[in-house]
Amino acid sequence: TEQHLGQGFSTQFATAASTAVVPIPAAIWLFGSGMLGLLTFARRRK
Repeated sequence: TEQHLGQGFSTQFATAASTAVVPIPAAIWLFGSGMLGLLTFARRRK
């Protein structure tokens, strides 16, 4: 997209996003281990 700011100035923005495919089992293991760590940390603080 291009924006004209007046007085001869303009800006131009270009975005390109790419995402990596994460296998579902790996994501579940990562999420589960993170939750287990948070629960362990919370129990130790009490």
